[in-house]
Amino acid sequence: MDIDAFVTRYPFLYHMAHIDSWPGIKKHGLCSTSALLDLFEYKGFQRKAIEEMHRPESVTITHPHFGKAAIRDQKPLREEWLVKTLTGTDASGWYRLLNSRVFFWATTPRLQRMLKAYSDGSQLVLKVDTTKLVARYGGVMELSHMNTGATHANPAPRSPDTFQPIKKYQRRDVAEVTIPYKVSDVVPYLVSIEARRGDTRLLE
Repeated sequence: MDIDAFVTRYPFLYHMAHIDSWPGIKKHGLCSTSALLDLFEYKGFQRKAIEEMHRPESVTITHPHFGKAAIRDQKPLREEWLVKTLTGTDASGWYRLLNSRVFFWATTPRLQRMLKAYSDGSQLVLKVDTTKLVARYGGVMELSHMNTGATHANPAPRSPDTFQPIKKYQRRDVAEVTIPYKVSDVVPYLVSIEARRGDTRLLE
């Protein structure tokens, strides 16, 4: 995909985070799960259970200096279906792959589906300027045509190659935009920040 065409078609990207995460995001950046676990110094099996295994519920991690951070559950990702779709990796490898990335939705319908799935609680939605984000992270940014963190009936095949750099991306539509490890300072790319509960905007 041509970078200019990508930016024109998707001028804004959307990240959904835990409602209380903004102070941590401002201080430490927009972190992947792996980056958070590094920051909070999680090691051994305690880390493996979060990073390499399915998370049926959200997990709160703690640190004596950094306080608390919430890591979202993986309820939409059913492992018995996931293993049937994978090539080039196993389930643990897929979890590591997902946990090593920061995810953005490329369209508002994708964001709205995610908000609906988690409408039992308030969520923080960050809207970012694609042009500015690509200028900084375009060289490492990778795209996906599907929701890689969900499996539904008859789930689509997936592999590490599901994620492709912008210039190598051959599909017309983009579902997810990912950046490895962390966005060190998201503030320069922010267009807006909202608290949402499903379709309801709580504040800006």
